[in-house]
Amino acid sequence: MAGHIAEGCGKPTDEEFAKCVGTALGLANRLEYFALVAIDLSLLETKKYELLNDKVVELSKMLSSFWQRLKKSGRNPIDY
Repeated sequence: MAGHIAEGCGKPTDEEFAKCVGTALGLANRLEYFALVAIDLSLLETKKYELLNDKVVELSKMLSSFWQRLKKSGRNPIDY
């Protein structure tokens, strides 16, 4: 996820940066799914899943908010 955001920082427009942040958001959703699979297959303890899921949900909210802000702005991503 961080790699996509870092890549987006080098993009010339907010629209391109927003695409990279959107990809990072998609990866957070994928991580949430894989954690559910891991719990279903007994590869992850419930307590660890809950901790991981809380972090992923928090990160997803932040990425979503940032993505929406980028979509609305016309500024250069470097200003962030």
